[in-house]
Amino acid sequence: MAKPKDDGLPPELDQLLQQDAGKGVSSELSDQLLPIAAVLQTNSPQCDPRGADYIDGAEPGMFWLRGSEKPIRESLDVTCCGMVHVYTEWPPGRTGNLVARHVDLPDDVDTIMDDSTGRQTYIRRGNKNVLQDTRELYLLIDGTLHMFPAYGTKHTFVRALESRFNQLKHPKTGAVLPSFAKRYRLTTVPRSNAKGRWFDVKFEDIGWTPLADYQKAKAITESIERGLLTSGPVAAIGGPKAA
Repeated sequence: MAKPKDDGLPPELDQLLQQDAGKGVSSELSDQLLPIAAVLQTNSPQCDPRGADYIDGAEPGMFWLRGSEKPIRESLDVTCCGMVHVYTEWPPGRTGNLVARHVDLPDDVDTIMDDSTGRQTYIRRGNKNVLQDTRELYLLIDGTLHMFPAYGTKHTFVRALESRFNQLKHPKTGAVLPSFAKRYRLTTVPRSNAKGRWFDVKFEDIGWTPLADYQKAKAITESIERGLLTSGPVAAIGGPKAA
């Protein structure tokens, strides 16, 4: 992580700031906008050098960490803090910004089979907004919490990761280890079928989590388990993509 800058901080103020560290600042995750980690696809605006959203070095199959000093990565080393299963609501056509997040499907939803993807689509009757089945994976990356939204084919990646967590047992007690016990390296792999091409995510175990990250991830996980992220704000990256 980058070290804080003093920006010409006067010595007498510096002493007071150290004494009053954290006062007036909410540490609750539900009060914060969390940056997004995403996989860039061939149709991602960040990969179009002619577009306004282009990011230098961005290519399909790379990771994009919104708000990071190094936003484009070929791989991510992460500590997994938890997962929340929600339905994200978007404007018609799956474009525009996130409208809302729901723990359960609202009552005014029609289920439609999407012929282009072969998946079920949920449409609200009144405003015609689209609801997308989403698993939000909360990851500690470079000491900062990010949310990785998994929808479409990425559900398989999250299920595989959760299966891995359930297989890891303590060598003495046999109890299932916490999700943040180990670190994982995320990379992407190209996939294709009759409907198109996209990049999916795979993971590999890279060892035990350092103690400092373990303690931080534990605190985040406890916040998630208390339901503090169920309806909390998350920084959206625009409309979801089919993959």
